[in-house]
Amino acid sequence: MGRHNDFHDGYLLGILLLTENHAVVPIRDSAGGLWVIEMTELARLRADNISAGENILFEVVWKIATPEDQRELQFLFGASDGELNNRGERRKLPPVDSKWLDGTWTLVQSSSSLGGYFVALCRSVQVTQDHPVLAHFRS
Repeated sequence: MGRHNDFHDGYLLGILLLTENHAVVPIRDSAGGLWVIEMTELARLRADNISAGENILFEVVWKIATPEDQRELQFLFGASDGELNNRGERRKLPPVDSKWLDGTWTLVQSSSSLGGYFVALCRSVQVTQDHPVLAHFRS
């Protein structure tokens, strides 16, 4: 599992889809440093509650997707635990397609102290302070 300790109390600056399967997430860490999480061969990305000025991170982790990640993968593919069906009953969600659990997909997940978060499924993750998109955020 990957994690960057300086992302705690850092700031999610945005999510940029560079192509249909390539995204970057610029982050300002707790010390003011700029970083990019670059995800390639992106299959899915879902973000929620992103708002201007209120996206303080708790952490960002990435790991190979496993059956224990069903809840996160269901969210990623558009479902949430406890959704109601058309009769007002709690819906049981089907398991996620096993092709995402073949050991070649990485689940990237942020959690927030305040504001928005994202979940992504991709083949490759790179964390760097040297990415052209960061020029936009440097003063």
